[in-house]
Amino acid sequence: MAISWDISISNVNVQSGRAMVCFKRTDSDYPDYPETYTYYNAIIVSSQDRVDLLNDVWNKHLAAASRQTSIADFVTNMAVAGKANLEAREI
Repeated sequence: MAISWDISISNVNVQSGRAMVCFKRTDSDYPDYPETYTYYNAIIVSSQDRVDLLNDVWNKHLAAASRQTSIADFVTNMAVAGKANLEAREI
Protein backbone atom coordinates (compact mmCIF):
# COMPACT_ATOMS: atom_id res chain seq x y z
CA MET A 1 0.00 0.00 0.00
CA ALA A 2 1.49 3.30 -1.10
CA ILE A 3 -0.19 6.53 -0.13
CA SER A 4 0.59 9.83 -1.77
CA TRP A 5 -0.62 13.36 -1.19
CA ASP A 6 -0.63 15.91 -4.01
CA ILE A 7 -1.08 19.57 -3.18
CA SER A 8 -1.86 22.24 -5.74
CA ILE A 9 -1.95 25.95 -4.98
CA SER A 10 -3.50 28.38 -7.44
CA ASN A 11 -5.26 31.73 -7.66
CA VAL A 12 -2.85 33.26 -5.17
CA ASN A 13 -3.82 36.75 -4.05
CA VAL A 14 -0.73 38.27 -2.47
CA GLN A 15 -2.58 41.28 -1.06
CA SER A 16 -5.14 39.25 0.88
CA GLY A 17 -2.86 36.28 1.56
CA ARG A 18 -5.45 33.88 0.19
CA ALA A 19 -5.28 31.12 -2.38
CA MET A 20 -7.10 28.10 -3.68
CA VAL A 21 -5.47 25.00 -2.21
CA CYS A 22 -6.39 21.47 -3.24
CA PHE A 23 -5.20 18.35 -1.38
CA LYS A 24 -5.56 14.96 -3.06
CA ARG A 25 -4.81 11.71 -1.19
CA THR A 26 -4.37 8.58 -3.29
CA ASP A 27 -4.01 5.07 -1.94
CA SER A 28 -2.47 2.58 -4.38
CA ASP A 29 -4.89 -0.10 -3.13
CA TYR A 30 -7.85 2.06 -4.24
CA PRO A 31 -6.50 4.37 -6.96
CA ASP A 32 -9.94 5.03 -8.44
CA TYR A 33 -11.20 6.57 -5.17
CA PRO A 34 -8.94 9.47 -4.18
CA GLU A 35 -9.89 11.76 -1.32
CA THR A 36 -9.94 15.40 -2.39
CA TYR A 37 -10.18 18.43 -0.13
CA THR A 38 -10.41 21.84 -1.80
CA TYR A 39 -10.22 25.21 -0.07
CA TYR A 40 -11.23 27.98 -2.43
CA ASN A 41 -10.27 30.90 -0.21
CA ALA A 42 -7.62 29.57 2.19
CA ILE A 43 -5.64 32.00 4.28
CA ILE A 44 -1.95 31.14 3.90
CA VAL A 45 -0.19 34.23 5.26
CA SER A 46 1.51 32.91 8.40
CA SER A 47 3.04 29.60 9.34
CA GLN A 48 0.19 29.10 11.81
CA ASP A 49 -2.37 29.64 9.00
CA ARG A 50 -0.71 26.87 7.00
CA VAL A 51 -0.51 24.54 10.01
CA ASP A 52 -4.19 25.18 10.73
CA LEU A 53 -5.04 24.34 7.12
CA LEU A 54 -3.04 21.09 7.26
CA ASN A 55 -4.66 20.18 10.60
CA ASP A 56 -8.10 20.76 9.10
CA VAL A 57 -7.30 18.53 6.12
CA TRP A 58 -5.95 15.80 8.42
CA ASN A 59 -9.03 15.96 10.67
CA LYS A 60 -11.32 15.67 7.63
CA HIS A 61 -9.30 12.68 6.43
CA LEU A 62 -9.59 11.01 9.86
CA ALA A 63 -13.35 11.64 9.91
CA ALA A 64 -13.70 10.08 6.45
CA ALA A 65 -11.61 7.08 7.52
CA SER A 66 -13.76 6.68 10.63
CA ARG A 67 -16.95 6.71 8.53
CA GLN A 68 -15.47 4.07 6.21
CA THR A 69 -14.57 1.91 9.21
CA SER A 70 -18.10 2.27 10.60
CA ILE A 71 -19.59 1.26 7.26
CA ALA A 72 -17.25 -1.73 6.96
CA ASP A 73 -18.11 -2.83 10.52
CA PHE A 74 -21.84 -2.51 9.80
CA VAL A 75 -21.55 -4.59 6.62
CA THR A 76 -19.50 -7.26 8.41
CA ASN A 77 -21.96 -7.43 11.31
CA MET A 78 -24.90 -7.62 8.92
CA ALA A 79 -23.24 -10.44 6.98
CA VAL A 80 -22.48 -12.42 10.14
CA ALA A 81 -26.01 -11.93 11.50
CA GLY A 82 -27.55 -12.81 8.15
CA LYS A 83 -25.48 -15.98 7.87
CA ALA A 84 -26.43 -17.05 11.40
CA ASN A 85 -30.09 -16.30 10.75
CA LEU A 86 -30.25 -18.24 7.49
CA GLU A 87 -28.29 -21.19 8.88
CA ALA A 88 -30.62 -21.32 11.90
CA ARG A 89 -33.57 -21.64 9.55
CA GLU A 90 -32.04 -24.80 8.05
CA ILE A 91 -32.52 -26.72 11.29
